[in-house]
Amino acid sequence: MEGAEATYREMTHMTNGMREVRMRLKDLIGHLEEAGKPGLAAQGKDLAGAMDQWDSTMVQRLSKAYDDVENYVNGFTAEYLTALNHGDSGIPRVNKGTKEKIAALNRRWAQHRATARRILDSRVPGFNAALQEAGIGALYLPPMP
Repeated sequence: MEGAEATYREMTHMTNGMREVRMRLKDLIGHLEEAGKPGLAAQGKDLAGAMDQWDSTMVQRLSKAYDDVENYVNGFTAEYLTALNHGDSGIPRVNKGTKEKIAALNRRWAQHRATARRILDSRVPGFNAALQEAGIGALYLPPMP
């Protein structure tokens, strides 16, 4: 359970960090459009789209009210948390089914994490390089797991 909880923490930190970067990127895109830099703005929109797609896989941000739960599919983090909650009790019992479900979710998380790392480790630095070539400051990328 400790390993699964650590994985969930990593997942939520990465999801929240990516969202923070995406919000700054969207502001930057507006400035690029105002500054007459359509090529960089398009590159930024493409990067923001990849981040949006990853985020929508990880979390469901459309729900605004309690009954919206029925209207939208939850994201991967909610599915992972549900599996963690199966072993939660006064005396935690992690049964075979919970272990198998968490193992399967960990395999899926490895794929989602790899996608996020590609975005964060190559696409963001590539966009930052293009910004710097144009004489514009880079998009700050805080440390993430």
